[in-house]
Amino acid sequence: MNSFKPLFTSIILLLLTNSCLDGFKTSPEKLSPAKDFQEVNIQDKYIISVPNYMKSTTILNDEASMQYMNALKETYMVVIDEDKAQMIEALKMVDEYKEDQSVLDNYARFQTTSIMEGLNVGSQSEIKSVTVDGKSARVFEADGRLDGVPYDIQYILGFTEGEEDVYMIMTWTLKSRAERYSGTLRQIIKSFKEI
Repeated sequence: MNSFKPLFTSIILLLLTNSCLDGFKTSPEKLSPAKDFQEVNIQDKYIISVPNYMKSTTILNDEASMQYMNALKETYMVVIDEDKAQMIEALKMVDEYKEDQSVLDNYARFQTTSIMEGLNVGSQSEIKSVTVDGKSARVFEADGRLDGVPYDIQYILGFTEGEEDVYMIMTWTLKSRAERYSGTLRQIIKSFKEI
């Protein structure tokens, strides 16, 4: 259920190979959802829109059903989908499932806690309730530094619950580029639709 070490290793490699940080514009990116995003259908299971400049990859996370990135802009996203019943069973086995919380809240709490364990946290938000595709969803934001990475990273995570699955939409960029790209990363999360 939780394989973020390969994800973090990929992040480290990508960050260390890209040294084009000087002189980067920090004003917010203004993209049109209709013109500047491409809608991607994943196995007729869900649809999500990503900026046209992001391309499909397989190097970010072995468990992701979708991975897109732009190494030059330092923008990344993955979608992890898990069978809801199996996730509940797994959390109960490790005594991490709280009966007084919803399935979605349990999933979001467990995943954010797991991710934060590998991060030297600079700041983080509470897990917030939002609406995505007309359904209750959760969003969490944090920034911090991974061991061995010389840059702070800004994460924006979205969590949503479908009929049979739960989904985590994980997006990130360098903290120094968050002002420019955070609106775009939030738009990716908002565009998620289970089919």
